[in-house]
Amino acid sequence: MNDSQIEFFRECTVRIQSGNSRGTGFFIAPGLVITCAHVLPTQVLPAPVISIFWKMQQLQAEIFIEYAEIDLVLLQVREIPLNIPCVHASLEADITNTDDSFFTIGYSENYTNGDSATFDYEGITFLEGNEKLLKLKSGQAVPGFSGAPVLNCRTHRVQAILSISRDKNQDLGGRAISIQSLFSRHDGLREQHNLFHQQNVRWEQAFTMSKAQMLPTIPYLSCEQGAISNYVRIHTTRLPNETPSGTESVSSLARNSYNFDEIFRSQDFKQRLEYSAWLWLAPNFNLNHLEQIRVDSGVRGLELRLFYVRLDQACEKIAREHPVLSLWIRRRRSLLEYASSSSEILPSEKSTQSLKLNLTLLDIVSRPPSKRDRRLAGGIIKNALILASQVVCRVLVDIPEGETYGFFANLMIPIKKEDLRSNIFASQIAQDNIKLASYLWEGHTDADTYLVVVTETNTTEQHLGFWLPVVEEANISTPGALEAYRNVKGSSILLDDLPPFGTDLPSASRSRWEKYLSERLKLAAFVSLPLFLESQPGERKMLAILNVNIISAERNKCSRAYHDQWLRIAQRQAAPLIGEAYKAFTIQHAKLGRASLPQLYQGLQHFPLLELTGSRPATTTDP
Repeated sequence: MNDSQIEFFRECTVRIQSGNSRGTGFFIAPGLVITCAHVLPTQVLPAPVISIFWKMQQLQAEIFIEYAEIDLVLLQVREIPLNIPCVHASLEADITNTDDSFFTIGYSENYTNGDSATFDYEGITFLEGNEKLLKLKSGQAVPGFSGAPVLNCRTHRVQAILSISRDKNQDLGGRAISIQSLFSRHDGLREQHNLFHQQNVRWEQAFTMSKAQMLPTIPYLSCEQGAISNYVRIHTTRLPNETPSGTESVSSLARNSYNFDEIFRSQDFKQRLEYSAWLWLAPNFNLNHLEQIRVDSGVRGLELRLFYVRLDQACEKIAREHPVLSLWIRRRRSLLEYASSSSEILPSEKSTQSLKLNLTLLDIVSRPPSKRDRRLAGGIIKNALILASQVVCRVLVDIPEGETYGFFANLMIPIKKEDLRSNIFASQIAQDNIKLASYLWEGHTDADTYLVVVTETNTTEQHLGFWLPVVEEANISTPGALEAYRNVKGSSILLDDLPPFGTDLPSASRSRWEKYLSERLKLAAFVSLPLFLESQPGERKMLAILNVNIISAERNKCSRAYHDQWLRIAQRQAAPLIGEAYKAFTIQHAKLGRASLPQLYQGLQHFPLLELTGSRPATTTDP
């Protein structure tokens, strides 16, 4: 926690004094303070005077409800100053990790203006009647801290109320009453608490803005959608917390405390569009919600495609005003662009070129092998890879006609480990790349299947022989070729949003990969598209992976590659050309006798009628 967060947290707390008793309390809802019952003297008539000290003000309070069985009491403040913040409590059953840490502020006899303390979570103390206390360690709970709010530093929610010290003179910790024990006895209090935080965003500003401001430096945006949601919620308090289904009304989830008709009567058209843009930026909304966002934002009079245009303009305006979200907004705008796109047809010139390549291959297959045919097959491989890459770039790179971009590409096929000894990989470059892969994947060199680069557009063949193990560990996160191979769908890595590696990858390998990517990935995007044989619906045999390295001076022009929808278009359009490259490689190295890869010989039975496809990948929903 930083100093500003500590200052704000202190604003939510109060010092309590009644007679000779003293302790700490905090605002749980407007005008309502929670503290421990033992902080107050044993009740006698007349009712004791309870003084509450908040900042420089002394306020009077009275007991509202007492829950003696759990040592809690709710106080009603008689005159409530304006702008008093309330803590944001944990609203669900407490899920605490053993490595969680906690923070609190209390008012001791020596430090009547407030003092802070931190604790570590040790476990649970079980009481009669299914009651539980949080058992805290490594912190000192001194007299005067009873009733202090216990903040979970991971969730930024108040999870408990400090009640008991384990030792007043040493940092042995204490015990705290779960906030759920209070809410389970007072549903109305939960509702008041929720309503306050729907209308007041100071807590979110204090505890989530600092995380959201780090978004441009976060290495992988998909892992930070919670931070993005919090940032979005800061700027529109009407966003729903629930994750809607594809057909559920957006307003039905947000309407519980607001009258949308009254809201929109007070807003002009630009304000309604801005509201719709903020809704669209929420990670839990996808393409299925665009029509409902239009209706629920009060702009149903706009024709749908015109709404897409105006929505995009509103998102662009928000990006200028909130640069912290620029990367996320760029990503959402490219998905919005997909909603208004219509072409998924392979350009006619590329279709014609694919047919010519196929006819040349049929001609090669129909006659006896020769050196000339080997050269022809090699030329077809390079041309098909270049044409396929041009198609991929045309779909995924948002660059106007006349502007240039660069790329290079390679083809990977699955092979067995022993096949790395094939004469395909006899060159020094290939041997160096095999050793490099072994270094990067130390600990995973015994996989049954390897994806290996067998050909590429670069004449220097700088990646030939480089391999990736097809490992089964679920926690190894490997976007790119391995993800495309496993999931039979396109995958991408973008330089401005590099992915993390899974927890099962050894730390040494992880650091090597991070260094490798930082040194080698000097391009805008890396896209992997699978090629597979579909003998019948649902049965697919993976044949190859096309990797396209897109080089663009403007990295923000490649944001389409974030989305499965755009990757599917690229996959469908490039599949015929990837297929020609694969067939040409198979013919060159199997029929013409240049290599000894068994799977290539096995594939000959499918020629020349082999139907290769990149279509019908697994259906996904991209946020």
